[in-house]
Amino acid sequence: MTLSYSKIDIAFSKLEAAGYFTRKNFWCCQTCGVAAVPDDAAENYIFYHEQDADTLRDTGSCYLCFAGDGSFICTTLNKAGIATEWDGSDRSRIRMVLNSAVAES
Repeated sequence: MTLSYSKIDIAFSKLEAAGYFTRKNFWCCQTCGVAAVPDDAAENYIFYHEQDADTLRDTGSCYLCFAGDGSFICTTLNKAGIATEWDGSDRSRIRMVLNSAVAES
């Protein structure tokens, strides 16, 4: 399965413009990634870590680590063409689903 990451690039660029710290394949796990978020970005960040990147590559979806306005994050991802699933709780991660996962021959 080959994924197009351009939708993630677009969404993360828009989130960065809105003041979010964004990273892809950031550190090995959620604990290390959150610890590595700069202090001045602790209120507004979004990333997926190495384990999530493996899941994204294998399945076309993964969960995102975030702090900030989850509804805004979901809306931004949706506008970039990325489906999201989230229960609205700050205690749960947002799941992003890339619609453009296609098998390459």
